Order: sequence, then structure tokens, then C-alpha cells
Amino acid sequence: MYAVKIPYFEEVETDDNTLLPYEKDLQKMIIHEANIMSKISAYPNTGYFLTFYGLYSYKNNPVMVSELFEGYGLYHLLKVNLSEPQLLYISKVIFEQLKYLHDNGFSHGDVHNNNIMYNSTRIVLIDISNYEYDESLSDHINAEIYRTQTKYIKNVSRDILLQKKDIYDAGEVIKELSTYNQASIYDSINIIIQQCMTIDINKRPYADEILKLINSFNQ
Repeated sequence: MYAVKIPYFEEVETDDNTLLPYEKDLQKMIIHEANIMSKISAYPNTGYFLTFYGLYSYKNNPVMVSELFEGYGLYHLLKVNLSEPQLLYISKVIFEQLKYLHDNGFSHGDVHNNNIMYNSTRIVLIDISNYEYDESLSDHINAEIYRTQTKYIKNVSRDILLQKKDIYDAGEVIKELSTYNQASIYDSINIIIQQCMTIDINKRPYADEILKLINSFNQ
């Protein structure tokens, strides 16, 4: 079984039948994601990500084909009464995935509960976008994108900004899971969230540091 991702265009006619700017952006996003997935697939299969089968063309549009994952978005667990061990396990898998990406020169760029799926055997990250620092935007806007303040993004490399954004966003995912099911009573989960959502991007931990913290709670 395969999953197919193609650009979705609304029926908007142009005088010369050319693509609208947002349509070109959709095409670029699919090509960009496919390029990242093809590079990730060159590494040993960890089961963290969907298996990538190729990028094809259909009616002049890019078509990305990958493994069909039968499961649910993590948001389905928002109102489930998760135990502390369950939350620690979910957190551990998410940060193992992020560490794998970061160690191999990638980042996710858009970590949230809709982009993390699960079933009875796996938790996977989907829709890897690898957002980039946009020099055309003001420092203030870029600081908001990377979940920090303007004074903290000076002299910080693009790769670090992207990795630390992933960490913050993963912390938000865990916070949402713990808030909805009142698991915020767990000190371990609160500490993980606080570390991930540190505003000073230079003090915000890397994925491997969060993993060490999680493993310390599992001992």
C-alpha cells in the first residue's frame, strides 16, 4: 500500500493558464520534502519515518510516493488519560527521531500533533519541511518563528536555529498531551517541558540532552 502526495489546486483560471504563486509554492514544498525523504532513506531504516519510494510527475505536477501508514495523529491522544510511563515513552521516541534527523544534518521544521502519527507498533514523524531562516524577514519575525527573542538569534547558525525550533515545538506537543489529560501533575513531564521551551535558544537543550533527561526519569 502506498501514500501519494500531490499539490492540491483550487480551480482558479488565469489569462495565460500559468501557475499562481501559491501553486508554485505547493510544488516546491513537495519537491523539497521528497528530496529530504530520499536523503533520509539512504540511512539505515529505523522505522522513525515513512519509507520513501520516489518522486514522480503527473500532468506536470510533482507526485511523492511513500509508505502508507495506517494509524492516527497524536492529537487523538489529547483527551486520553496517559500515565507518566506512557508520556515518557512518547517523549523518548519523539526525541530519538529528532536526534536522528539532527545528527544526519536535517531538521523537521514543523513538529506538532498532526505531524506525529502512531499505531500499535510505531510512532512516526511525517511532513518533514526543514524550514529555513528567511533573511528577507525582520529579526523580530524570525525570532518568533524560532520560538525565541531577537537578542538570542544573533550569531546563531541556521542549523542550530532549526534544531532548537524542533526542540521547542516538541515541548509544546508534550505540554498539550499533559495539559489535556491532567498529566501536568508529573514533575518529570514538567521538567522536560520547561527545558524544551527555554526562550534563550543558546540554553535550550539539544535532542540528545533531552534524551538523557528522559532516560534519567526511566531509571
